[in-house]
Amino acid sequence: MSDRNDHVIMELVRDHTARTGKTLKVTTPHQVLHINEVGELKAQLAHYSRPFIRHVVHPNTQFARKFYVEKVRPALRYYCLKYSVAVPAWLKDDSYFHDLPDDEKMSLFGTTKLAKREFRPIVKGSPDAEAGVQ
Repeated sequence: MSDRNDHVIMELVRDHTARTGKTLKVTTPHQVLHINEVGELKAQLAHYSRPFIRHVVHPNTQFARKFYVEKVRPALRYYCLKYSVAVPAWLKDDSYFHDLPDDEKMSLFGTTKLAKREFRPIVKGSPDAEAGVQ
């Protein structure tokens, strides 16, 4: 886990300009959070520990709250593994958000479906990596 681009989230997103109507989007942890040392990670863990109570999801929009669940939390878990920091109990999984009643999810995130995402290693030379599929 030395290179900041060795783990990614890959997702197909709608793209009206693409011939197939979809494009492969690749996101690295460093694109989500810039963390370069353990001290920065600990500061970010304190900052994000209770975002809806402490109002640190800015802007306070459905998109920002969804981004927090689908990208920020996985990035924090990635950096915990990278820097050998224990993953706090509040960050271990996202079942709280996924198990909310549909009306609450719609209110908070603008959708009833939240993607379960984690940053995965790129295995260079594998058929999946060559094809752009993880």
